Amino acid sequence: MLDSVGIRLDVLVLVMVVIPLVLAVLFGWIEFRIRTPLVFHCRRCAREFCQPAHRDFPSVCPLCRARDWNA
Repeated sequence: MLDSVGIRLDVLVLVMVVIPLVLAVLFGWIEFRIRTPLVFHCRRCAREFCQPAHRDFPSVCPLCRARDWNA
């Protein structure tokens, strides 16, 4: 039922669904890799430490192991 001018169904699905999904995954992966790490300052040992931005808030200082490093 398609004319000679119409777009094939597989090409239409590729253009409207697959390519945007691939681009979203690619850009999300790039953003995840280049995200700036979070830097924290320990008030006990007066040193700075950092961790990736996707990790939870630190409960202990990895350098001096103080649990109240931000108090």
